[in-house]
Amino acid sequence: MSMSNFNNAIYRSHERVQWTVIEDEATLVDLERDAYYMLNVAGSVVWGVIARGESLDTAVSAICARFDVTRQVAFADVTALVNRLLLEELICRQ
Repeated sequence: MSMSNFNNAIYRSHERVQWTVIEDEATLVDLERDAYYMLNVAGSVVWGVIARGESLDTAVSAICARFDVTRQVAFADVTALVNRLLLEELICRQ
């Protein structure tokens, strides 16, 4: 995904996915597949942005602020997580 497409990209969780955050870690449950996923603190930051309907650029900024990494590193990490969430069909693009 190019940086320009990425800046405005907004995703949402599928309706079949329930989630909660406990102690900075998100737990996602796919009710149709009877599968669950755990996200670490960084993944939970990204999930929170998705849950609020904000852009992935917001996720990159949030990762930079929380973990003191460059935008390039945050972009790569957020992109990798979003691609994995898409592959698992936990999110879709709005």
